[in-house]
Amino acid sequence: MKKVIIALLISILIIGAFATLLYKTVAPFRDVVGALLSNVPGSIGEHFSALPTSEETEAQVLRVAAYILDISADRAIDKLNAIKSEDRAIYDRVVKAMLRADPNKTEKLLKSLRESAFEENALLGTLQKIDEEQDQLDKARAEFIMSLNRVSAMDEIKSMLDESPNAVQSVAAVLKHMPDQMVVDILKRLRPTDVAAIYLEMPSKRVLDLKAMAEKSEIGEQELLQTATLLATKSPKKLAQTLGNEDVYSIEQLATIYQVFGAKFGGEVLSHVDDDEFVSKLANAIVDSQKLEGESDYFSDDLLKSLNIFREYDDNLGELVKIYNEVDERKVADIIKRLYWNSENVKTYTLKNGENVEISDKALAVDLLKSFSSKKIATILSYLDNSISTDISTKLALPDLD
Repeated sequence: MKKVIIALLISILIIGAFATLLYKTVAPFRDVVGALLSNVPGSIGEHFSALPTSEETEAQVLRVAAYILDISADRAIDKLNAIKSEDRAIYDRVVKAMLRADPNKTEKLLKSLRESAFEENALLGTLQKIDEEQDQLDKARAEFIMSLNRVSAMDEIKSMLDESPNAVQSVAAVLKHMPDQMVVDILKRLRPTDVAAIYLEMPSKRVLDLKAMAEKSEIGEQELLQTATLLATKSPKKLAQTLGNEDVYSIEQLATIYQVFGAKFGGEVLSHVDDDEFVSKLANAIVDSQKLEGESDYFSDDLLKSLNIFREYDDNLGELVKIYNEVDERKVADIIKRLYWNSENVKTYTLKNGENVEISDKALAVDLLKSFSSKKIATILSYLDNSISTDISTKLALPDLD
């Protein structure tokens, strides 16, 4: 019984498929089926009643063919293209009807139709080639800009924005080939109106990604400023171990940190850094940073001046320590005493930003003592008056913040 049912179902499916094929390919059969189903009550009957018969369709095809043959060639080609895009089967029937009615004119129209299609394809191909070549030019320009330092890269982008009315599109096309982080760094230094216009030329997903990265970058910059403020309370000598290289912070981050420190304190930190190549790189990074932000560029000069002052002081101090290590402690104590009470002798170096770097005899006395061994310090203090010894001991006991 089960096999009979399966066989029956297969037979029904085959008959249905065959009937569908006949309906689509055999016009008389389609007309008969349409006439029968048009008598069915309801929406089905209404649907098949509205369908034209094969004779009605053929009459419509002949009418369209006659109309196309009667109008101008340009209009005829437009009509044929429209029919072809809507229904290829009807297009073929119309062309056949036209060939039967007027073979010569139809052949001319078909030739013009083929030529116009060829010209359109050639035009599209040319435009595509132009777009590809322009994209390669944009990529090359992006690579050139990425090879520049940050200041020159920004100058190049800004010059592009001043080149032509379509500059925004050009800049967006170049930024397409750059890493997101570099694009964020560029956009944050452009006019808000330019940024908004550039965003309109970019895919919405990348715009969202760039905005998210910009927000994250802003948070990171604020955190770096807070860190720099905290570090400014630490010992310059110990800070040099962390801030005298790029092991922890990038050179751009270090440029920000030293600007927060100020030229005086920053120079004191750098005086404990022996890597002159690093110092030069840092100074250049600070110059670039200030140019990018449109600030005065004398900070690096002040920083290097402060560095040289503290470095020379440390060098001279080291030489004095070598000498006084060979001198009797009683004589050293006398020298320390005179230096400590000579508070009026202060050497002042004024930086361009108005900060003063002061080197006093009193500070020199304390720094000298700090540089001796514990045994020598104890002996020297024993030769000093109680008031001086107590005051100096207090300064020696103050913590070296870390």
